[in-house]
Amino acid sequence: MKRTNAAYDDWRYQRGETKQRGYDRRELAYVLRIRKRQHWKTSVMEEWNLRMNKKMMKTKCNWRRQARFGLAAHRDKGNKWERGNRMPRIYLSPSLQEYNLYVNGGTEEEITNLIADAMEPYLLASGIEFVRNRPEMSLGEAIAASNAGDFDLHVAIHTNAAPESLSGKLQGVDAYYFFDSRYGREMAELVAARLREIYPDTQKVNTVPTATLRELRRTYAPTVLVEVGYHDNIEDAQWIKENIESIGRALAQSVTDYFGIPFQEPMIE
Repeated sequence: MKRTNAAYDDWRYQRGETKQRGYDRRELAYVLRIRKRQHWKTSVMEEWNLRMNKKMMKTKCNWRRQARFGLAAHRDKGNKWERGNRMPRIYLSPSLQEYNLYVNGGTEEEITNLIADAMEPYLLASGIEFVRNRPEMSLGEAIAASNAGDFDLHVAIHTNAAPESLSGKLQGVDAYYFFDSRYGREMAELVAARLREIYPDTQKVNTVPTATLRELRRTYAPTVLVEVGYHDNIEDAQWIKENIESIGRALAQSVTDYFGIPFQEPMIE
């Protein structure tokens, strides 16, 4: 079954042209028909997950096949990283969306890469290995690169935008995780805790479970996707630009918190 382009879907979602992300149109039509016929009170997403879970139970699939359907990639395969012969490895995935413009200049891709740059010295000082995506990659290529490596955590860095009808009116930080991922939720809560220390309004820093974001559905490692503010809101956009170093440090701290290793400041030469 042909799927729609995720970046295009996200763009349409932000413009208010669609209320769903990540669905194939025929899949969504099927779910809506079932919802109308049976008058279920559960959400459309829960119904779709139920349908796909039944499909998985009927076919003896491996993890790779299940991830293809957007399921079970985060059902916490194996154990969380523990101290042993190697230090933890993470995949850093700053946004690839160069078409998302900041209200005060710049792009989402540019700013999130600066945040990833700010994280690197703290990760190196703390002994955490990392690999980053590249700006020329597509989202599918970044996900494939993450899945091809033996990574203990996937950290996606984004900035948000409100629907067209609310453009410039929303603020806040959201840490997304796949809805049934225990370790994803743990990392999202640690990220939120660290960002509450630096974001002006702690009430607007939240964790959000979801099953629709492609980068959460299809990555094998536990994943958190952080929206560090709204780039279409002048106050958030300004705060992000003025606090790139602090945001990078807070995200690096949340990574060390997750792995239970000491956070180290980089040496100044």
